[in-house]
Amino acid sequence: MVAGGTFATHPMANKPPQIPKDPMADTVDKLLSKLPGADPTLGRDGWKEAGAGAPHATFIEPDERAREATRRDKMFVWARVALAVAIGGAITVWPYARECGAPLLGFAFALSVVPAAGAWASITAWRWRIPAAHFFGLAVVLWGAAMWANLILPRVGYARATAGWRCVAPPPPPMVDRTGVVGQPDGTLLYTREVGSTNPSILFPSAGVLDESLRDLGEQAHVIFYDPRHLGRSRAAGGSWGLATDVEDLAAVRWSFVVRDALLMDSLFLVGWSYMGSVVTQYAFENPDQVSGIVLLGSIGPTRAGHRIDWTRGAGEDSLGLELLRITQARGGDRADPVAYCRLMWEVAILYPRMSDPTVLSETDIDVCRVVTQQYLDWELNYDRSIASLGNWDFTASARRYAGRVLVIHGRDDPIPIESAATWALAFPNARLLTIDNAGHLPWLEQPDLVKQAIRSFVAGQWPENAVQVTLPR
Repeated sequence: MVAGGTFATHPMANKPPQIPKDPMADTVDKLLSKLPGADPTLGRDGWKEAGAGAPHATFIEPDERAREATRRDKMFVWARVALAVAIGGAITVWPYARECGAPLLGFAFALSVVPAAGAWASITAWRWRIPAAHFFGLAVVLWGAAMWANLILPRVGYARATAGWRCVAPPPPPMVDRTGVVGQPDGTLLYTREVGSTNPSILFPSAGVLDESLRDLGEQAHVIFYDPRHLGRSRAAGGSWGLATDVEDLAAVRWSFVVRDALLMDSLFLVGWSYMGSVVTQYAFENPDQVSGIVLLGSIGPTRAGHRIDWTRGAGEDSLGLELLRITQARGGDRADPVAYCRLMWEVAILYPRMSDPTVLSETDIDVCRVVTQQYLDWELNYDRSIASLGNWDFTASARRYAGRVLVIHGRDDPIPIESAATWALAFPNARLLTIDNAGHLPWLEQPDLVKQAIRSFVAGQWPENAVQVTLPR
């Protein structure tokens, strides 16, 4: 009778069944039994004869013939498992997982190695009867399959979010654009507006006149606008006026952003328009290690003796507009509709005489009166007071000692003559002058592309095209 692969003899039998004689097979078996690690009980064709006096002979099943796993075998199995896990972990930080085209196809090929390595480890562990290693191998197989599903399904239409294999530029993240307030010890509140979040940083005083038109500089930089204490949306406390106070306010604005993100302020460029040109240069003279470069945009001259305003340059006076402004104020229009009055006042009294072509105003997005304050209505008066506070100023001696880069941008039709800008460029050892044709005191409104490209080039470490070095005539 045969049961479970065992040939049992009759109870009366006294010897096991005879195995057919084969001299050559016997010789091979003897030679195999002498090999290192060979099982001495193995016989020809899987038969194992019982010892002396045994009542039966047994047929050995193939699994029973496998030898026990040695320590070396187990180490080899676990090494395969560790390799599979390591490959799976490496795939999770593969740099091309979110790329496209050929790099993504390479990632897909590498990803196929994960389940393959898991299956290799699992099969080996099963052969040597190592349950824990077998489990880990299967887990790696499932892990690789899950990563494949996450990569492939969105590209074949079986997932909600679809993704293509081809390179498609992702939409840019929303640009940071937020306002804030910087407080000073005397109670003054300085209005700030921050646009963009990428080095380098560019700081503009006179936010209300500049921020809307130059906002898109924040696409390649971290741009900070703020209003001086007596201009725009800031709130001045007390009667403090003058260059020293304005320099302290600039330092406070800079420091407020350094505290929040020092790395973002490592490279800081200052842009000073009109009177604020004197403020940014004075700050740079006192803190040269904090400033990467200066841009003087339609700045007042470097000396009181050389500074003058020629109102015959550019558009001149808008006599009809000024008469309309006078009539509107006489009829109480400034109180009945302060926003409309503010816009009219800025257009005819401030912007018009400072521009080369006032018709451009209808195409610009400048609107300083979107938030009406008394300081906007008194802007020209406060501007004149700021310049008067400088006294008999002369920045040329300090400029000659300043080693930093300086870009002077000036409209050819600016009421502040181009000779003042040339004097600035001549005073600094490392400066260039860029003259903007068909532009007055607000060149970023009349020639916005030229001005913005010049600023982008300068902060990138290059001199703008057509910027020249000024030298004394021989």
